Amino acid sequence: MYQAFFGLKSNPFRLDPNLDFIYTSEAHQESIAHLCYGIEQGEDFVLITGAVGIGKTLALHFLLDQITSSYHTAFINVTLVDFRELLKMILSELKLEFDRQGDMAELLGILKKHFLDVRRKREKILLVVDEAQNLDVETLEGIRILGNLAQPGGQVLQTVLAGQPGLTRTINRPELEQLRQRIRVRYNLKPLAPEEVGPYIAHRLRIAGCERSVFSKQAVEKIRGLSRGIPRLVNKYADRAMLAAFVEEAKVIGPNHVKEDEEVREDAQDNPLDEERRVVAPVDPSPEDRGHRAAAPNLVSLLSDDEVEKMVDRAFEVEPDYLSEAVNPDQPEAKQLEANKSGAEDSHAKNSRKSGKSHPKGNQSLFSVIILFLIVVVSLSFLAGRFDLIPLGSRDQSQLQKDGEDVGLR
Repeated sequence: MYQAFFGLKSNPFRLDPNLDFIYTSEAHQESIAHLCYGIEQGEDFVLITGAVGIGKTLALHFLLDQITSSYHTAFINVTLVDFRELLKMILSELKLEFDRQGDMAELLGILKKHFLDVRRKREKILLVVDEAQNLDVETLEGIRILGNLAQPGGQVLQTVLAGQPGLTRTINRPELEQLRQRIRVRYNLKPLAPEEVGPYIAHRLRIAGCERSVFSKQAVEKIRGLSRGIPRLVNKYADRAMLAAFVEEAKVIGPNHVKEDEEVREDAQDNPLDEERRVVAPVDPSPEDRGHRAAAPNLVSLLSDDEVEKMVDRAFEVEPDYLSEAVNPDQPEAKQLEANKSGAEDSHAKNSRKSGKSHPKGNQSLFSVIILFLIVVVSLSFLAGRFDLIPLGSRDQSQLQKDGEDVGLR
């Protein structure tokens, strides 16, 4: 609407990732450097994370535009799917024929055959998955396993995972430890620096055909504060400011034309830049703990709700962190978990003293089973003795008779 008024050939602040408008900020250059380094070094996985609208997709398109012809590429950006559907999309991107009703084994067989053909030609396959924060644990694990299809004989598949900070939290889960260990190149994309917002706006205006200065310094400063340097939000505020100036027929955009919008403000509130810094690496568990953590979700999924509830009721001690995401031991949540664990140990110790038994240190789950077994055996023996089902010693018979008189049984 305002393009002719400002002498523009196109919309300078369109939201789709257009390589013609790419601005090589410091953060963008670093992200591209990490992507290129990971690919050139033959890394299995490269991880790129960042807030919504920070420029991840644009960086991925830039990478794909620069990739050499020796790579077969598959770009996936629809990720609300399971692993089987993702596998079909990969086959389609690689232009392979397959039966859409085929089972998993058939689809994997087609992909493996293609991997072997690519390796014989001394070529490689680059899988780029955008919006990867939507993938569940099983699908991410499936992507890791794809890299093993052509082995032994050398790696054929390289994968770039890009997504919002939630992707890091998912990868840090204990079940994905093998995937996490194979990600050696990762980068968290940062917003535009304060001094880059003005040049960013001017760059996009210049690409769209406007050489003169349109935004006043005060308007740029206001946009910088409202957008926090997130390129997509800069585009939104700049676009609406130009529309407001057009309505007033103002040739220069001032701070009065930059208005905080409810929709844009909600985008900013839902897009915390410090979220990545709050992502904590998982606590390195012992081998025994790691086994418990990995097996627990699969075990629970096989039980009904009633069976799970019975297991909880019978438990002497609960290890809440076994079935939760890893936490930083310095965080308040971790301290609370530790306090709860200490309280459970104290309670367990009191119960042990009351029963006159002591237990060595060891696996708490094993202790729970042993204690439960002993209590059942003692209880059955005690009840059997009351009804003369098994012989008792003279001391036990006297005590039993005394107990029976007390409760009116004898």
